[in-house]
Amino acid sequence: MPSSALARDEAVLIVDCLMPARQPGTATTDAPPRHPLRLPARDCTEAGGEYALPNGDAVTALKLSLPFALKGDVRAQTRVGELYEAGIGTLPDPAAAAIWYRRAADGGDRHAMMNLASLLDRGVGVNRDPEEAAQWFRRSSGLAAAPTKVTIYILDPVMLIPSGAAGQETWSTTLRRRRRAITGRVISDAPVRQVTVNGVPAAADERGVFQIAPKLLKNAKALNIAASDERGREAQIHLRLTSGARDQAGVPPTELNIRGDAHALIIANQAYEHWPVLDTPLKDGRKIKTLLERRFGFQTTLMVNATRREILGALSSLREQLGDDDRLLLFYAGHGDVDPVTGRGYWIPVDGERHLRSNWISVLDVTDQLNAIPARQVLVVADSCYSGTMARSALGSVDAELSAESRTKALNRLAQLRARVAMTSGGEEPVVDGGAGKNSLFTRSLLDVLGAVDRPIEAQRVFDEVSARFGWRARELGLSQRPDYAPIRFAGHAEGDFIFVPKQH
Repeated sequence: MPSSALARDEAVLIVDCLMPARQPGTATTDAPPRHPLRLPARDCTEAGGEYALPNGDAVTALKLSLPFALKGDVRAQTRVGELYEAGIGTLPDPAAAAIWYRRAADGGDRHAMMNLASLLDRGVGVNRDPEEAAQWFRRSSGLAAAPTKVTIYILDPVMLIPSGAAGQETWSTTLRRRRRAITGRVISDAPVRQVTVNGVPAAADERGVFQIAPKLLKNAKALNIAASDERGREAQIHLRLTSGARDQAGVPPTELNIRGDAHALIIANQAYEHWPVLDTPLKDGRKIKTLLERRFGFQTTLMVNATRREILGALSSLREQLGDDDRLLLFYAGHGDVDPVTGRGYWIPVDGERHLRSNWISVLDVTDQLNAIPARQVLVVADSCYSGTMARSALGSVDAELSAESRTKALNRLAQLRARVAMTSGGEEPVVDGGAGKNSLFTRSLLDVLGAVDRPIEAQRVFDEVSARFGWRARELGLSQRPDYAPIRFAGHAEGDFIFVPKQH
């Protein structure tokens, strides 16, 4: 890449910047103290500051923040921890990161609490301690971790049913072909002991997948599906079967206090210059764009076969376009790769060369941009890799068994809190050939679930449904790929979640 082009790319990157003690051109001696900030390189240069590129000069970045960290500045301490965790020189040093996170966490920095909890939960750089991790998560967020329980999913036909919702709430589904089977899946952290349908045992395989045979559905008007695991935990759902239009009774009115607009930046990279050409990203991007616009009212931008400069420029522009109350969904379909030494993930722009990582886009660069964007909620959906996520237990949850009124209150709380979360296909290659028609397996699962949303729903629950459906299809294709959903480290995640709100609400 020409040096001039590289310079233009660097100008929009978020960097560690040390501002001058006195602004150029001013005569005042009452200048604010020097302090390391995170802002675009061009802004730092224009202000007369010095900066270090986030991935190219971590040693210099450390020198900028370390003096302030040693003086007790908790923001600088958190930044030093992030630099050590990301890697100073060649390899990450999570043990050193944990020391600095703990100092900042003890000083009250909530981002440090989240980062420390992630290390403790994963046992990276420290002895694994889920209990202490949970304490830091709760102290940072004030939300409980997702309860461990049995959950029943209906995979075919697509239905979004909170297992055991409101105790005895009944949900309706239309069977357009009376002899069609219903496929479901029971998920638990313990082996499934039993599944019954109207009191009759239904065989479940080792993944918890079960089927309700057409003969049982032939004359049935309602189904009670119950499941239990080896730990004695139970769940049940109630279905009313209809033959006409779907009965919307039981869909509670929703009064969500969500301000701002919903935006989506969709990147579909397919016609690569130096990598194998892909088959589905463009189809995936167009389908996602149409669904988000029509069903959820998103304002969307579709980028096709985007270069490094175009992607970085688009992310930088969002900082000026979005407001504090807006929501942003960033969808990426294209090649991805992971550095086997550092574990750092990369998105490959359409002009990225195979063996030149400087022409790729580090997910840390994407993360920095997401942290700087003022939008309250940001969701990355990557049909590719996105390393840099923290343990999923950092997420607050909305209990499916809450009443409609209580659930609305919980969603309102999540909606008002800052969220930076990622939903990924779990693999380095974005496309699984076969099994999903014209779309990738991951995107097809996402489209199915979002297409069935008829009330406001948090992205964590969308992912649960996507993961259950993806796992069912992947097993049929003999695939071991597993999707993931978690907060994004270093992106300023607090304790919120991304909320999808259908237009009819």
